[in-house]
Amino acid sequence: MSASEEHIEIPADLGEIAEQLDRVVQTEQPVAAFWEELLESYCLLCGASRSILLVRKFGETAWRKAAYHEHQSGAPQVPPVPQGKFQQWAARAAAQVLESPKALVPVTEHGPTTFLIGTRLRLLQEDHTCAALFLVEGDPSTLRSRIERLQLVSTAPRTYQAHQARGQHLQEQDTFGKVLDLLVPTNEADRFLAAAMALCNETATAYGCERVSLGWWERGFIRLKAISRMEKFNRQMAAAQALEAAMDEALDQNAAVAWPALDASMIARDHEKFCQTHQVGHVLSTPLRVGDSPIAVLSCERESGPFTELEQQQLRLLADLAAPRLVDLHHRDRWWGARAADSAKQRCAWLLGPQNTWAKILALFLMVLLAVLIFVKVPYRVEGDFIVQSEEVAFLTSPFDSYIEEVHREAPAEVTEGELLLTLRTDELRLQEAAELANVAAASRQAERARAVNQLADMRIALAQVQQAEARLAIVRDQLGQAEIRAPFDAVIVEGDLMELRGKPIEKGSPLFKLAQLDKLSVEAKIDERDVHEVALQQMGEIAFVSQPKDHYPIQVTQMQAAAFPEGEGNVFRLKGVFQTTPEAWFRPGMTGVAKIDVGKRRIMWILGHRTVDFFRMWLWW
Repeated sequence: MSASEEHIEIPADLGEIAEQLDRVVQTEQPVAAFWEELLESYCLLCGASRSILLVRKFGETAWRKAAYHEHQSGAPQVPPVPQGKFQQWAARAAAQVLESPKALVPVTEHGPTTFLIGTRLRLLQEDHTCAALFLVEGDPSTLRSRIERLQLVSTAPRTYQAHQARGQHLQEQDTFGKVLDLLVPTNEADRFLAAAMALCNETATAYGCERVSLGWWERGFIRLKAISRMEKFNRQMAAAQALEAAMDEALDQNAAVAWPALDASMIARDHEKFCQTHQVGHVLSTPLRVGDSPIAVLSCERESGPFTELEQQQLRLLADLAAPRLVDLHHRDRWWGARAADSAKQRCAWLLGPQNTWAKILALFLMVLLAVLIFVKVPYRVEGDFIVQSEEVAFLTSPFDSYIEEVHREAPAEVTEGELLLTLRTDELRLQEAAELANVAAASRQAERARAVNQLADMRIALAQVQQAEARLAIVRDQLGQAEIRAPFDAVIVEGDLMELRGKPIEKGSPLFKLAQLDKLSVEAKIDERDVHEVALQQMGEIAFVSQPKDHYPIQVTQMQAAAFPEGEGNVFRLKGVFQTTPEAWFRPGMTGVAKIDVGKRRIMWILGHRTVDFFRMWLWW
């Protein structure tokens, strides 16, 4: 088929199209069907084969498809171009830049006479932008008239929305008027039961119900109060109890519950059981609320058909408007004792009422806080600084005057028993050893010569000199044996950084190393004399190291110093504590931290103020 045979002519008689548009905008059908019929009318008006409706929210850049209409089958699909360009054309149509023929977009892929035209459609919502694009064929000279026709009817969506809003407003007016008419007998009644019966009777008549019941929330349960067209009833009947259970179901969910269920999210097991057991076709239970709290339930039963959405809305409005009047009558109809208790409660409401709420909350908080401070006892701890000490400490000194030859280990290294720590120079001792050996040999030869000539006196003198030389030699060799300083036991070097003293002279008795054992550690804490009377032997406590404040380790007090010693601006007592758990591998003598000794429970007020009280006692004493 040629392009001329596929040409779509613009209708000459616009009357039918105008009537169709008028029917479309006046319709009561849903929005989706409205857009479909509107695009169909627009296609007839401008001679388009296909059309698409695009919507964009305020602040967004992308358009989304809202409706699509194909007036002529077999025409090229929309969009026939890349999505990016298609989005641009939608934006141009919304901005009314496609209204001049020179700005029209030719779709050359489908023939030289195929064009894409568009226009913006007017809506009531200012936060939405709507554009319609149409695929047309024909002479370019006729395109301007097509676009002008589309622009003349671009307000059709706004007219439809206004018609829908007007219809909804009229429907709301009818609903409100009907509900007010139903409330007239209820408002005229001056007793609770009469008002409840009037509400049930009027509701049953207005909505064609076989039975309407009112249940009231009392002491944790729904109690059936009134049934339409029934002056007296027995609450012990199975039907009444089943109806109360269904009302409880609606009250617990604080929402209208219908059976057959219209909303799958609502629980309606008791309603289903009630309908099946007592052959009820349809039931709807609507809560009556005061504020957001449900206080009663209105249950409607009928066989003619399910309750429509409009009827459910009317019943919800009826329940909300009837609740205040029924609550007021229910309070006034109680016996005098209940009314007196309620009156007393209202007169005392200023204590916890909404007036001056923050001041009352603050006063209550202060009262509770004061009571806690005075009467509540909590564990009290005496605090002081501590230092870790070793039970076994060794001080290694220089055995003779010498020079440091080599330092093998330094603080804070861990050493084992017999491990070499330091070597002293032995050059002078070796010379002294050689000299004494020579003296021993010379004295021995002299004694032998004296024995040979039978000079007994000289021989004895020479033997004495041999013994003297051997004694001096023993001293020198003993010092040579002490030239290597070794660890006396497994320990850690607490003090001893001698690497800088290599080659320098040291005197006999000069301190070289301080060693401490790690398997016998204890804690020495310092307690202020103001708190020493609280501390006793065998009390438990905890320590926290400066290096690991997040970890606490239990200790027990085993010794306490008998006398105080000055420190800083006051006096302190020293006490000894032993670890109650195995010391960690990283514990070292000399580590410090804070120790807290448990001395029993004290009142919070005493803990916070006993220092101040003691100060004023001393200051005011005369």
